[in-house]
Parts: sequence; C-alpha cells; structure tokens
Amino acid sequence: MLRKLAQQDEELYSKVLGRPCSMRDLGRQPEVPLDILDATAGIILDSAPSRLTPDIAARGFTAAILGEPAQGIELRRPVLTQASKVALLPVLGLPVISARIREVWNAWDNVAPVRPQLYLYSPVDALIPPEEVARFMEQQAARGVTVHSRMFPDSPHCEHYRVYPDEYREEVTKFMDAL
Repeated sequence: MLRKLAQQDEELYSKVLGRPCSMRDLGRQPEVPLDILDATAGIILDSAPSRLTPDIAARGFTAAILGEPAQGIELRRPVLTQASKVALLPVLGLPVISARIREVWNAWDNVAPVRPQLYLYSPVDALIPPEEVARFMEQQAARGVTVHSRMFPDSPHCEHYRVYPDEYREEVTKFMDAL
C-alpha cells in the first residue's frame, strides 16, 4: 500500500518495520547518500521502538525459534523463556552489543531527520511496551518532531494492519496526505 501511494505522489516514502538500525545505517554507509534523509517526508513506526531489555529479547528470541506469537510466550513456555533470558544476558552485556545499541539510539537523536512521525502501537504488545513508545514520542517531540500516534486497543506486535486493516490504512493515508 505504501509503495503504491509513494508511486502516486512520486515522492520517497520509507516505512521501517522491525529495523531499529535503519537510521544508524543510513548515517554510516557511504553507498547510501545522506541526501536520502533530506528527501524523507515522514517516518512511520509500527510496533516500535523500545530499548532492548533482557526480558524483551528473551520473549522475542523464544517466539522466533518456536515460530509462535510472542503474546503470552512467557506463560506458555516459561522454562524456555527464562533459559533464553539467562543465555542472552551475557550477550547483551558484550561491549560490542552495548555499543551498537547506544549507536542506534544516538542515531535517532543525531541522524534521524526532524520530520513528522507516526507511531502505530498497542497496549497489549508483548515485545514493545507502550510506555516505551510514549517515552520515545516525548523525546522526539522535544527534538521538534511533529508526532502523530494511533494506539490500537488489542492487536499483537506488528499485527495492527491484520487486525484493523481499515483503521490502519486510514491512519497511514491521513498521515501521508498531511506530509
């Protein structure tokens, strides 16, 4: 849908789904021209962002290796989720990993263009706590970013479009029309 709308308007639209490193990557890779940041009209974040905590990493990792939804994974698979957390703790503490996480968050403050942002999220997201999204929206607003948001009441992580296709499409279209 976004690609179709972007082609209609002949402008560059970028939607980053589950790629928290994208802003950092744009700022570092020499083959990606930095003027792409200037061409960015707006940014849409679906079920993101959040600081990576051991609990979030364990739920995401466990759900991914089992091919199950993250929603309630710690209740359905408590032993495996706890084992994942224990296994991931030393990895998350590695200097190279900690540095990369800091670099990603620093990029949002120093590389991300000050353009309107739309946040699509849910209070029942098993991986991205809504408080984290709200905190990030506040930080971006403090940078001078125009922040728009839509909280879907009960859709799981990255499934807002599947659960609420009409409302999702309407929100994205309204945001893009305002750019």
